[in-house]
Amino acid sequence: MSVRRHVILIRPPTQMGRLHAIVSAQHPINILYVAASLRENGYEPVLFDYEVEPWEPAKLLAEIDRLNPLFVGVSCMTPLIVSGNDICGVVKEAFGHVPTVVAGAHPTALPRQTLEDFPSFDIVLFGEGEFTTLELCQRLAEGRDLAGVQGVAYRAGREIVVNPERPLHKGLDEIPFPARDMLRMELYPGASKSGLPAGVNRSTQVFTSRGCPFLCTFCAIPIAHNHKVRFRSAESVRRELSECQERWGFPHVTLHDDTFTISERRVKEVSEAVGAAGVSWDCDTRVDTVTREMLFSMAANGCVRIAFGVEAGSERILKLIKKDVTLSQIKNAFAWAKEAGLQTSGYFIVGSHPDETPEEVEATARLIRDLAPDFAHIAVGVPYPGTELEHEMLKSGLIFDRSWERYMEHDTIPGWRTKHYSAEGLVAVQKRLIKDYFYRPAYVWSRLKKTGKRVLAARSAEDLAACAREYAYWAKSAWVGYAFVSQSTKGKMKLKPLTLQSADVA
Repeated sequence: MSVRRHVILIRPPTQMGRLHAIVSAQHPINILYVAASLRENGYEPVLFDYEVEPWEPAKLLAEIDRLNPLFVGVSCMTPLIVSGNDICGVVKEAFGHVPTVVAGAHPTALPRQTLEDFPSFDIVLFGEGEFTTLELCQRLAEGRDLAGVQGVAYRAGREIVVNPERPLHKGLDEIPFPARDMLRMELYPGASKSGLPAGVNRSTQVFTSRGCPFLCTFCAIPIAHNHKVRFRSAESVRRELSECQERWGFPHVTLHDDTFTISERRVKEVSEAVGAAGVSWDCDTRVDTVTREMLFSMAANGCVRIAFGVEAGSERILKLIKKDVTLSQIKNAFAWAKEAGLQTSGYFIVGSHPDETPEEVEATARLIRDLAPDFAHIAVGVPYPGTELEHEMLKSGLIFDRSWERYMEHDTIPGWRTKHYSAEGLVAVQKRLIKDYFYRPAYVWSRLKKTGKRVLAARSAEDLAACAREYAYWAKSAWVGYAFVSQSTKGKMKLKPLTLQSADVA
């Protein structure tokens, strides 16, 4: 009898609706990290990325039949958990003996409840995936039970067993680089970040650290990382960048850390490593962890765009959500970044705290106009499971529908309200802020001027082709975005979850 070594890993389809048309899919780096660790230990992972591939259940089932995998696993953030359960339901109906595993942000926050709510999942993997998945494979290959496997919850007859969490692994340099060779690169024309045009330049994401030490009440990152930050060495980052260039020729990378500029010394080391690789790059961070000198150094080493988490224009709200930054720090950070020649993006939230008043929302709108970022990401606050925001809203009776597919920042009516806004009111305000900022003549003109300057600076047919793609992207974004902000919020935006019935298999 041959030893089973195959594992099937799945990313469910996106729930972004029409907005997906202007946002290219990012590489599923977390899944690729797990796949690389499995490979290094003799297992053979197979990837189905339904964010970029069509949902073809017959093809998935045929592969399961051919490989007889140790398990089929799906990675799910909160709005994808229903789709993940539907996919696993198709698998269980055809192959009841094949274990189904769910991992990701949602089951990490709610391991027991996930098994209670979704019968198609056999096992929950919570926390970081690499070492837990490896031990899970070893147990399943040996036919042993899962007692004592840290970071796993599972069904034992009619009971649900939740094992202790697995301690965070300190040596990030020991983890193999993501298995990017598993991707069909033609399906990822350019992974977008806010403010960078999707599909213009091919790019990938690189994590140089994991975790964030800050206490923002709306953020789900600490659920997996316990407010701890672990860093990779600059040399490890340099080697991954070299692999990305030599094997795939990526001209741009996103340093996908939750807060890239925590350590000034390390920012210098990593920036220089990326600069030496000769690629352009971008990152996300906070306004209180940058200096003018740091931003100029980053720009000199190839950084082209920086995004700051701003969230609100009211210092009262910034204190309530434990952002702990001031309006002065926000304005300084944007001014320094622009002075350094960086494109700027800002993340803003409508309803980041249930006490936010209409006057404070207007303060956010004024701040967006005053900062004049190249791009403003304006979201509805989402009370993700396990966050302090969720706790506060549950305590106040503001969450009235926990349909997980509603837990999105855009393109659906939320299942919650705040003390001053209904669910529909939150979306209406979000749309108004988007429309008022992006569809002003001043913004449109600034966008045209910046792209026009790149046309004038073009030195080759390839440069001109990139400019043409950028123009096309912004034109398409303007059209899709305007349709989004112009749609009524009265009953027309309820998102339909992915339906994966067994009849689809025929």
